[in-house]
Amino acid sequence: MRRFLFITGILIPVIILAGCGNNTLANDEHLMLDFKSNVDIKSDEIQMNANITRDKSGTTSLEVTSPETLKGLVFDHSSTENSISKDGLSYKTDAVVLPNSSVVVSIMDALDCMSEMEEEKPFYKDDKEMAFIGKIDVGKFEVRADRKTGFIKEIKIGEKITASFSKQGS
Repeated sequence: MRRFLFITGILIPVIILAGCGNNTLANDEHLMLDFKSNVDIKSDEIQMNANITRDKSGTTSLEVTSPETLKGLVFDHSSTENSISKDGLSYKTDAVVLPNSSVVVSIMDALDCMSEMEEEKPFYKDDKEMAFIGKIDVGKFEVRADRKTGFIKEIKIGEKITASFSKQGS
């Protein structure tokens, strides 16, 4: 009987302690970098809306839906190829042809940077939200995401660019 109580007295705390710290949510503290979303982009120079898609391989496609003058403009970005197209005309290259300060390039660079920092823990978190920081060519950026789903809510690049994501899915 003593042996049973001794073994039970050791096993139960070990089992309880082994369960501590395990997360039941698959996406807890990780960003969902494979998604489809609407994005509202605001900067000192432009305000636009777009549909953005990013897959597991890191390929990102952004199609501008407004303003009307840019509607239909599509930016495709991957590690090996980049293209810009509109109304049947397209330009493909292995390098990004837009300046690093471009709003679209900055957003894609921030997503690529977060993909490279996938194991990074958030610098801020509460019950609903988590935030990550990083640095790209144009400066520091912050990504805020839903803590339970990992869906990105907002990317802020410096004080000049804000991209707000909505209606996300994967």
